[in-house]
Amino acid sequence: MYINSHSAYNAGLIKQIVARKFDANRQYLWPIPSAEVLTSGSEQNPNY
Repeated sequence: MYINSHSAYNAGLIKQIVARKFDANRQYLWPIPSAEVLTSGSEQNPNY
């Protein structure tokens, strides 16, 4: 649910502090820790 469609938001009881943005190209995979990449010889996930 989007916060600005919520009745408490519309009534002024809560306010939105940060608008989050989901980047589907990057945020489905998390970065692999550097030590793990170095010791295993694997590659970092794309876009990190």
